[in-house]
Parts: sequence; structure tokens; C-alpha cells
Amino acid sequence: MRRLLLLCFLLGMTGCSPSFVVVNPDYASGSCRDRTLTLLPPAGDLISIIDTVDVHKNFPDDRRSGGAIVRDSCYATMLRNLSSRLQGIRFDTSTIFPGDTFKDLTDTSCFLALQYDAGKDSLPLTFYLPSAACIGKDIDIGLVFNQLTFSRDDGRTGIPLPGATVLGGSPPTLNADIMFLIWDYKKDRPIAYGRTAAGQTFIFGMTHATWNDLFRKTIEAVLKDTPFGLRKGNGE
Repeated sequence: MRRLLLLCFLLGMTGCSPSFVVVNPDYASGSCRDRTLTLLPPAGDLISIIDTVDVHKNFPDDRRSGGAIVRDSCYATMLRNLSSRLQGIRFDTSTIFPGDTFKDLTDTSCFLALQYDAGKDSLPLTFYLPSAACIGKDIDIGLVFNQLTFSRDDGRTGIPLPGATVLGGSPPTLNADIMFLIWDYKKDRPIAYGRTAAGQTFIFGMTHATWNDLFRKTIEAVLKDTPFGLRKGNGE
């Protein structure tokens, strides 16, 4: 498995994005069709927000911390999308957790730390897996987020040219950097894990909808290279 991770990491580094996803070859497309996937809520300390001012502007009626707002909104949006769009595996709609179920990834009584070397000169990557005892419920396959870092790119102004054309430039974007793990709790092994990214452009300023669109694209980015997938639609 370490060799497979190293190969995927190197392939990712030679492309346009440092993203990589490792899929266990024992889990081919359709192999989990009769099984059940549970979305575990993100632990509070894995969510990083570069500018929480954006959060409070876009969620004006919520007086909690920016991290709590984003954590719960992200989880709710992903639940809706998985409930209505997941394919290749059943989604467990009966096991919905409170948003603050997992508070701290470093709680060794709850989380198991799984390390994989990301290359000879790189630091090992650590994936945190909630133990079955910590979850407190019997689940089949769990989707676990290990990193959600949200940032805003203000975009770049293009160069005006004759004829009302513009050279270059890019719109502002709300971005998410993601680490995730899909774990088979029945067979005690990973199905897929890795690092990926998602982004949502906006023109006239960020809104509540911008965040929800990014949360939807986050779950799409995670599942697109796994044995599962999402049907077309936004799940809203």
C-alpha cells in the first residue's frame, strides 16, 4: 500500500495539481453496491478558515464561531447530496451524527493515527480514523474528513485589449483543500484516501450559496476517483 501511495503522490506532483487519491485495488467499481456508506461529521479542529470575516458576513444570523458555522453547514450540505445523489453504494440516512461528535483529532482514545510515507524527502502523511468504539454505532463503511482548509482567491484583473477583449485574468474563488479517508469498518482496511481540492467562483461577492456550492463540490471531488460516485444534480 505504501508503494501505491508513493506512486500516486509522484503522479500528482508531475501534473497540474498536487492532489492524489489512492484506491484499494480490491474495491472495483460496483464492488460495494450492496453495502452502506456513513458520512462522519468533521472534527472541529480539522477545519481551518483563512478569513472568518467572510463566514460571519455570509451567515449573518448565526452567532457561533466561524469554524462551527462552516462545520455544520458543510456536513448538512454533504448529507443532502449523498442522500439524493450517491450511486455505487447505499447511503445510510438513519445514522446522522451531531455536528460536534468529534472535537479533537489528537484524542488518542477516539482516533487511530495511520501514517503513510509520501516520498523519500517528504514528511509522512497522517490520516486519523475514528475507532468503532468512539463512534458508538455499528457502521459499515465510513467517510472521514481529515482536513478542510477554506481560503479565498481574490482573482486577477485581465489586460484590456482593443476590441473590448481582455487578456488573462480570473474571477475570485472560494477554495477548499481536502484530506479524506474512506474506511471499511467490517474488514478493517482503507477503501480510498488522499488529498484533493475544490473551488467555487463568484462574481458579485460571496454569499451563503457560494459556500453551499463549494461544500457540494467538495463531496464531488472526494468521490470522483473512488468506486462510488454522484448522479448529476446539486442535491439542494
